[in-house]
Amino acid sequence: MAALAAVAVGGAATVVGGGSSSAATTTSRTVTVKRGVVQATVSGSGNLAAVKQSDLSFDLAGEITKVYVKAGEKVSEGEALARLEPTDTTEDITWLRAPFSGTIASVGVAKGDTVAGTASTDSTAAITLVQLKRYELSVSLGESDIGKVKTGQLATVTVSATGEQLAAKVVDVGVLSASSSSTDSATAGASSSSSSAVAYPVTLRLTQTSASIKPGMTASADIVTSQATGLTVPTQALRGNSVTLAGGTTARVQTGVAGDSTTQIVSGLKAGDQVVITSTSAAAGASSSTTSSSATQQRTQGLQGAGGGGFPGGGTGGPPAGGVPGGAGR
Repeated sequence: MAALAAVAVGGAATVVGGGSSSAATTTSRTVTVKRGVVQATVSGSGNLAAVKQSDLSFDLAGEITKVYVKAGEKVSEGEALARLEPTDTTEDITWLRAPFSGTIASVGVAKGDTVAGTASTDSTAAITLVQLKRYELSVSLGESDIGKVKTGQLATVTVSATGEQLAAKVVDVGVLSASSSSTDSATAGASSSSSSAVAYPVTLRLTQTSASIKPGMTASADIVTSQATGLTVPTQALRGNSVTLAGGTTARVQTGVAGDSTTQIVSGLKAGDQVVITSTSAAAGASSSTTSSSATQQRTQGLQGAGGGGFPGGGTGGPPAGGVPGGAGR
């Protein structure tokens, strides 16, 4: 007959199955209730874009007689960028000038080129000018998240290439969705099924910048949809509206903002209280889970039947149902 033993060691209980090297292992640990900031966020990713960017072209058709700049150069507002001699000889020589101070992103013409002018459907940008002082990030959010986002909310933008985290805020929340469709087919000759994901555009303006970031870089945004300061516990310590204290007793609590990993405690606990979290590492080949614990007891229980038996009951902990208070701007 195999035996199952629970042994309290150093404030944590470890439960191991006898007779099998791949049996599940359960451990418990205590965490201290403390004050902190709880944040609930939604996330999306996209590409950085300069707030100010202009594709410049000549209005008239003619020949480029001079190009004064090259890509990467900084120019001032009103500075001449290129010169054109119009095909229509009644027109005066024309200069292409910078509408604002910035950096030349690209030059698409050279001396001697003939351009069609903006009236033609063949017209392309002669020079692209960007201002690298301010950036925006456009992300797409699903229908379950878009209702939580409002203009003015604060966010943290993480730039993939540099790893930098920069402050930002939401400046526009789209009201029209853009659906992306996908088709799944199981096997050749079998029928296929189509599904579409509804997404809404959200634009963030970076309130911090960095000399190392550039337009087009991939970045992700974590938008704070609600926030609170007060007593907090790890969300995994909750079992509905209760927690288990270190002494084995159960305390009922009232929760507030449910964050990404912690939850605000409005009442039922005080700073310094110890709550129990139980983690279960499943047997080989199975998944593991972490749940809040009922009181840990030292005991020995006989298991009957070859390979049979299991652990006593207990539910998986989780945050309480319900909404969260309105968000603070991020």
